[in-house]
Amino acid sequence: MIEIINIKNINLRKNAILFSIVLMEIIVGSIFLFNFYQREIVNKTSNKDKITVIKKDNLIFPKNSEFRYYFELEPSVVVTSKPDWLGYEANYNYNADGINDRFDYTIEKPADTFRIVALGDSFTYGQFVNTKDNWTEQLEDLLNKFNKSVSFSCGIKKFEIINLGMPGFDVSYITKRYQDIGAKYKPDLIIWFEGTSGFERLNEIVMPTIEDCEKKEVNSSILAKDFYYCWKKANEKIKAEYSPAEVNKMITDRLDSFFASLNKEKVLFFTYEDSNLTSNSKKILNQWRERYPSVVFSSTIPGSARSQQILSDGHPSVKGHETMAISIYNYLDNYLKGQCNVF
Repeated sequence: MIEIINIKNINLRKNAILFSIVLMEIIVGSIFLFNFYQREIVNKTSNKDKITVIKKDNLIFPKNSEFRYYFELEPSVVVTSKPDWLGYEANYNYNADGINDRFDYTIEKPADTFRIVALGDSFTYGQFVNTKDNWTEQLEDLLNKFNKSVSFSCGIKKFEIINLGMPGFDVSYITKRYQDIGAKYKPDLIIWFEGTSGFERLNEIVMPTIEDCEKKEVNSSILAKDFYYCWKKANEKIKAEYSPAEVNKMITDRLDSFFASLNKEKVLFFTYEDSNLTSNSKKILNQWRERYPSVVFSSTIPGSARSQQILSDGHPSVKGHETMAISIYNYLDNYLKGQCNVF
């Protein structure tokens, strides 16, 4: 068992910081769907000397998609991100299936392999950290290096983690990505990490308002002064047009469909410790625990409120991803022992 830092006694100041993280995740995640790619540089692996500014042409928008803003990543490219505030260059390796992952994976699972599919938004994708440093890759390394008791007792020689995390994706988009790309890998386990903003995010409602606002205010000084202006307008519209119960129903309807579509895949849903969640997030989480008894909902991830664990925009730093990986590893170390039948 790897020891992790105990932060049960988090103070009010750290709770305030975490609340800011949640808010920033919602804002950055939504706006990221379009604006992020206009500021990125892509280095095509088929032509290492050619660097071009990535545009919508470098994204894949499936035809006849039920979702207007749903997209996939162009396969076999390396995307380099270096915003001024970051201070370093983050490299994302998109594999042959358009997944932010170090490796390509065969559709047919190799013998003696335990396969995990990771779901989530930018916190799972690993925004602003190198592909090799996000929690899914670190967890994969930990499992392959240290989890000998499970490997020996169950005949497992290798663990694979396929990272389907996507920046800005909500529950509907995340489950669609699993159905479109993840299901074919027939995982033994699904790990879904939620940084809490996804409990209430609805892209199909939010994005049109933000898009329309940005078009109207493109020559205005409002956006320059208030980065959150268009998000605030979208949030106001949602509150005016939909009750919390209606928002919750739209999300749970999608979850109902997703969980019903699974075959034998087990699902572990991770989020932050209860002390780091808003009252509404805890309420929704408890509702989901009652609604989906076959799913493990674990609020055990240490809050990444420490300065060395978060970036200035609120996303986890490399250290933050390490804390997430170790925490999930510790949970799996106990969860998998004596459960060879889940393989």
